[in-house]
Amino acid sequence: MPRYAKPRELPRSPALVCCLLAALAASQADPEAVIPPWAEFKLPKAGALAAIKIGCILPFSGDNGAKGIAARNGIIMAITAIAANTSLPPVSFELSCKDTACNANNSAAAAAAELKTAGVVAVIGDVCSSASLAAKDALAPILLM
Repeated sequence: MPRYAKPRELPRSPALVCCLLAALAASQADPEAVIPPWAEFKLPKAGALAAIKIGCILPFSGDNGAKGIAARNGIIMAITAIAANTSLPPVSFELSCKDTACNANNSAAAAAAELKTAGVVAVIGDVCSSASLAAKDALAPILLM
């Protein structure tokens, strides 16, 4: 009789869940169907107790521009789904994204610093690891997912 290995436990972290949801939504997003990446996305809610400001650093230009736009569309879909949840307190959402062009030089760090001064509570991105690494120091102590 064959022996089967026990299934491995997967790590359960909010950051991992958010990344997986954004990736799933991005895979189903239509890049042409949403607002331009440089425009801020605001989802106001009547009677909101607060506004949650979220940032994203993604490539909207260059060779990886399509990936950045698809990821941003996925983030918008996730925010919209979360906002529709009636069991959560009423809050408004604001999403501000900055273009890094997958550039690890000054653009990623500058974009991250700009988001930090805007008062975001978390930043999602980048699809390029080199740009994420360049931005992480400028964002501290804000969570980079």
